[in-house]
Amino acid sequence: MLNQNALISHLMSLGLLDADQLVNGCVDLSESSHRHCSYKIEPEYGPSYFVKIGTDQNKSKALENEALVYRLIHTKALNPLSNRIPKLYHYDTRNSILILELLKNRRPLLEGKKSNIDPILLGVELGEALSVLHQLKVPENKRTALKSSNAPWVLSIHEPTTNIYWSMTGAIKQMVRMIQSIPDFSRIFTNLRNLWKTSALIHFDIRSNNILVPTNHINSNDGNILMLIDWELARLGDPSWDVGSIFHDGLTNWLESLQFAEELLEDNRLLDLTDFPIENVHLLARAFWDTYIRHFGIKGADTEKLLHLSMMYTSARLIQTVFEKMRRSNELSIHATALIQVSLNIIQKPKDAATYLFGIHT
Repeated sequence: MLNQNALISHLMSLGLLDADQLVNGCVDLSESSHRHCSYKIEPEYGPSYFVKIGTDQNKSKALENEALVYRLIHTKALNPLSNRIPKLYHYDTRNSILILELLKNRRPLLEGKKSNIDPILLGVELGEALSVLHQLKVPENKRTALKSSNAPWVLSIHEPTTNIYWSMTGAIKQMVRMIQSIPDFSRIFTNLRNLWKTSALIHFDIRSNNILVPTNHINSNDGNILMLIDWELARLGDPSWDVGSIFHDGLTNWLESLQFAEELLEDNRLLDLTDFPIENVHLLARAFWDTYIRHFGIKGADTEKLLHLSMMYTSARLIQTVFEKMRRSNELSIHATALIQVSLNIIQKPKDAATYLFGIHT
């Protein structure tokens, strides 16, 4: 793996940095918190760069996949979406180095203040971006190069192999046993796995951390609000998964701001003492949904079918969130138990979930 000096030399050899910037000591290089070895490189003038380096075979494959997706999106036909992702400067296959535009003066959606983002504007931009992504025609010679298009692993969580089961923490075993004890989960997750299709290029990991917004106050005249990052997991898959992921993210952000107590769960009540009100979830979800189906040209019975499937995937994403939060714990938390219950409620009454959780009426 390249050290910092070798990395600077590499960027110079590509013409991305020049000698004057180094001689004058005006290149700021800092390590970034990321699952890959990564750096922020900020010269005093000219473009700034975000560099990811693959440190093993799996991470290298992920970066290769991400580079391919950036190349697919940065085409003339996709200008609307190419303005919502970082620029790709270079991908070095041999050294597994991905060099992207560093998006300055931006932050993850829910980092810091939450009140300066209009949920309707954000929903509209998400709807526009995903409708363009999901209608992208991927050339046949690129389809086989994209990441595996298998159904999401969480759809098989009710059927773990013996080896996987005994490697789980106590909390995850509790969750699996709970899911296995409820026939609706097993039936619907198995059905979703069988219905999984590879009809579109999808992001696959839409969440607040992968949505960057301006750090300063914004309004409707500021142009693009959001930028979508971290395309390592992008693949050919079911567009409903991305749609469900948008719903899931708004819902979990609201649920995580609630205060849970044992007696409230027993009485099916939640104490809503939150600065992330459910009304914001409704505004964002409705704006996203209306924009997405309009730009995609979805109408009539197809709208109801897509919404139903998206609710099912919202439920699955909630279970995945519980797994991610509890994979190092020995006991399920009250909050995790509540998420499982909400997931069950959604798959049992998806139409009611769309109406009452997301403000969407069909």
